[in-house]
Amino acid sequence: MLQLWADDLIATKLELSRRLIRHEDNQNVSWLKQAPIYLASGLTAEMISGVIWTPMDVAKTRLQRGRDEYTTARSLLANVWQREGYH
Repeated sequence: MLQLWADDLIATKLELSRRLIRHEDNQNVSWLKQAPIYLASGLTAEMISGVIWTPMDVAKTRLQRGRDEYTTARSLLANVWQREGYH
């Protein structure tokens, strides 16, 4: 049962790769027109990632140090937000 599921998953990924390659080959769009789209997509993804993961990394680091009186990430982040804000 598990092997059948894995085979289907691999086949699906291969088919998706083939379709994407064919789609890109059929487009005659210059890289100058695509570059701003890729740039905007990358910048948006990095901004969202920074907003989500930076507070989590701060909480993880401070909890691992063990110098604060907080035992949960939620209470630690609430206190950091009140004292330091989001810079």
